Amino acid sequence: MTRVDKIKTDILDRLQKGLPGHLFYHGIDHTLDVLNAVQRIGSLENISEQEMELLQVAALYHDCGFLVKASGHEAIACDFAREELPSYNFNQQDISTICDLIMATKVPQQPSSALEKILCDADLDYLGRIDFHDIAKKLYQELQSTGVVSSEAEWNRMQIKFLSKDHCLVVGPGAQGIGWWSFNRKLLCAHVFRWMLVHVSRIDYGVLLYCS
Repeated sequence: MTRVDKIKTDILDRLQKGLPGHLFYHGIDHTLDVLNAVQRIGSLENISEQEMELLQVAALYHDCGFLVKASGHEAIACDFAREELPSYNFNQQDISTICDLIMATKVPQQPSSALEKILCDADLDYLGRIDFHDIAKKLYQELQSTGVVSSEAEWNRMQIKFLSKDHCLVVGPGAQGIGWWSFNRKLLCAHVFRWMLVHVSRIDYGVLLYCS
């Protein structure tokens, strides 16, 4: 068993036992999703074995701060990493890189290295996939349960505004989700337009501006 396998077993066990029940999106499935995405994108980008290992560890740790609280969870995840990774024989330079990777995922994302771009793209990989709407529903449930959004109209506005920005940071072979990202945005805009026709008395052109 590799040290990444050992970390994966430990992290997933802690997430399973310790995450609050209202985290419909930021749960084990998301952590595994990001792990799989960094492996796929990293392979396509021909990164080294060492770089892949650092990305995998960062993916596993990146949301474990939710075990404590949502606000500032990236910094909390780095605290966990700094405390625990020496026991897996990671040196301080590697741990510093892993923490830089984790902090790069904080929204709005501001990655400064190729590896940080890969992790940031992996963290939002679902935006460019066919299962986008199913996963987005989980995020809506989570944000609604925590009071971040109060209505479907607010959620629709938030989604379209978010999708109006370019979230694909990798420009090499790993940038496979661009086509689906654009397609998902168009589908979402069509859904929102239909929803407004049924549920509200007037069209919210402020929302539709993001669809242009």
